[in-house]
Amino acid sequence: MKNIVNGIVLLFLLTFVSSCVDKDFDEPPIGGTDPAGVAANTTIAQLKTYYAGSGTVTKIPDGVIIAGIVVSSDETGNFYKELVIQDATGGILIRVDRSSTYVLMPVGRRIFVICTGLYISDYGSMIQIGVKGSGGVDRIPALLIDQHLLRGQWGQPVPLRTIQDINNIDLINDQNTLIRIDSVYFDPADVCATWADASTSATNRTLKDKVGLLGNVILVRSSSFATFAANLIPGGTGSIVGIYQNYGTTKQFRIRDLKDVIGFPTSTCGPPAGPTITIAGLRALYTGVTGTPIPSGMIIKGVVISDKDNSNITAKNVVIQDATGGIVVRFTSNNTFSKGNEVIIDVSGKVFTDFNGLLEADQVGNSSAFLLQNNVPVTPRVATLADINANANTWESTLVKILGVTISGGGTYSGTTTLNDGTGTLPMFSYSTSSFATTAYPVTPVTVTGIVSDFNGAQLNMRSSADVQP
Repeated sequence: MKNIVNGIVLLFLLTFVSSCVDKDFDEPPIGGTDPAGVAANTTIAQLKTYYAGSGTVTKIPDGVIIAGIVVSSDETGNFYKELVIQDATGGILIRVDRSSTYVLMPVGRRIFVICTGLYISDYGSMIQIGVKGSGGVDRIPALLIDQHLLRGQWGQPVPLRTIQDINNIDLINDQNTLIRIDSVYFDPADVCATWADASTSATNRTLKDKVGLLGNVILVRSSSFATFAANLIPGGTGSIVGIYQNYGTTKQFRIRDLKDVIGFPTSTCGPPAGPTITIAGLRALYTGVTGTPIPSGMIIKGVVISDKDNSNITAKNVVIQDATGGIVVRFTSNNTFSKGNEVIIDVSGKVFTDFNGLLEADQVGNSSAFLLQNNVPVTPRVATLADINANANTWESTLVKILGVTISGGGTYSGTTTLNDGTGTLPMFSYSTSSFATTAYPVTPVTVTGIVSDFNGAQLNMRSSADVQP
């Protein structure tokens, strides 16, 4: 009998220990309780009626209590020291001087807000509450947060509205509410770009729906501090969940993490397999009418011969050259390519532009260009000025070297100077903002290297002061 009892006890202990080992104590039980003796007496929509207009700071009457479900999360860093809660009537942003709020106030937890001592105002027409600030509302100090924000039950149903038409989002009434938009796609110029650029605090990407012929538009705004900032924007069509906000009349959307991006096709976001046309072949497609669309499937590869670092080229432009010719590619925003970069660029569906005689592949999304390798040399064509003048259209946007040249003009490289090698003359232009603009040019014959260009007639563009040698 003693052995039987001991066996039963042992079995009980093993079962108890096993159940303790299997249980994940990091996961809080679902439910919890709301704070005793506290109840909301005002809806979020009613709270917003205390807002007196753009730029005004209004004290919320004492005794006002609202309650809402947390719909934001700062776990990935795309929300910072702000909490968004929502009830059946709307949503509101609360400014708090505390990070990692997702630990105690995760998505789905009910929060009661004691508004006594708080103020309501706006930032760019987006209504928010906090303590009184000099020009709006400031963050609730960390020591006062637990007095104003009382934590209730967690695991509550999260309000979510699903739409297909971006225009159905109301600029004011839908502020700080969680919305899912179906059948949307990112602008092709943003596909395969990062969610946020490291050089700025936040970046907007353009999201469109398929309701309108041209697509209704909303901006997806992501912080450069978000953990997903360096991830790439997907192509194709899918759904996106986020908190709707606005700045003035501009509609904006903020996701919490990449789980809010649903159903988009997997995209490699890598460079295409190879060029499908030479640069000379691409130039030959231009019919002479500016704005002519570039056919689909047009991929070019070449080496960057322009030099953005010395600022003698527009920041959106890059000049590339292959064995057959050269062309200016104009991106939709400032590019990051340096002289000597070998790049491959998909110019499909973009347009040809004649800019004062200079042919450009225009409206190219930055994400359509890929760096292949660095420090690739390009040997300039040695030519006389007479040769260049005779072949200016064919040699446009390629690198040339002229020997025994004299330079005349205003004494420095800034603006237009004149080159003369005894066979002819050619204007050379340098921006007044270039790094070498105020440098005095030599008065003795020199060797000049530059890019054949056009501004209502042939001209040469040097890249740096190193392009002029004794």
